Order: sequence, then C-alpha cells, then structure tokens
Amino acid sequence: MKRTYQPAGAAPEQVGRARRTLFRACYTGGVVKDAQRRMEEEKARIEAEYREVLKSSVAFEKKIRNRWREKNRQKNTRIAELEARVAELERRIQDAKC
Repeated sequence: MKRTYQPAGAAPEQVGRARRTLFRACYTGGVVKDAQRRMEEEKARIEAEYREVLKSSVAFEKKIRNRWREKNRQKNTRIAELEARVAELERRIQDAKC
C-alpha cells in the first residue's frame, strides 16, 4: 500500500487539491520562466538585427553623401574651368577691339 503525506486533520480531497495546486504552480512556473527566457532571446535577436540594419543604413547614407560631395567637387571644378575660359575669351575680345 502506498503511503502519502497527509496533514493532520486534512480530508483526502484537500490533499489531492493541494498536490494539484503545487503541481500546477511548479509546472506553470517552469513554463513561464521558459517563455520569459524565449522572449528575452527573441528580444536580443531583434535588437541585434535592428543594430545591423541601422549600421547598414548609416553606411548607405554615408556612401550617398560622399558620392554627392565628389560630384559637387567635380561640378565646382568644371564651373571654375568654364569661368576661366570665359574670362580668357572676354580678354581676347577686349584685345581684338583695341
């Protein structure tokens, strides 16, 4: 015959209910802890992915800015060359008139 712990004065149905409650508490606690652990892992994974996306976005914007700056430099250089050419032509016209 199997002996079970039974508090003094407790009816058998109360002992069963107490065991079920204890089992549920232990089982649910484990499930909750596991769910919390999985949520924390998922949160860490999402944060890491967010940092990578942010890093690549910043690199992309930097590349675009650098390309724009280079094109702007080339344009300014070309404008300076054309202005020098115009000044040279105006000088020649002035010399030819005299």
